[in-house]
Amino acid sequence: MTFKNKCVVFTGSLQSMLRKNAIEKVNAAGGIVKNYVSRETDYLVITPRQLDMFEEERKSKK
Repeated sequence: MTFKNKCVVFTGSLQSMLRKNAIEKVNAAGGIVKNYVSRETDYLVITPRQLDMFEEERKSKK
């Protein structure tokens, strides 16, 4: 997976590493980390606890 010039957003608590380390890895791979979801978001990293946010009736219009 390539992150070059891709916008990545992390949401929730990461289980396998600290958020700071995840951000460093994305940046090292040429990606851009943002603190908010927008139309420019390429990858949204979520935790299993937040999967219910993506049920059909709760989908965002973004």
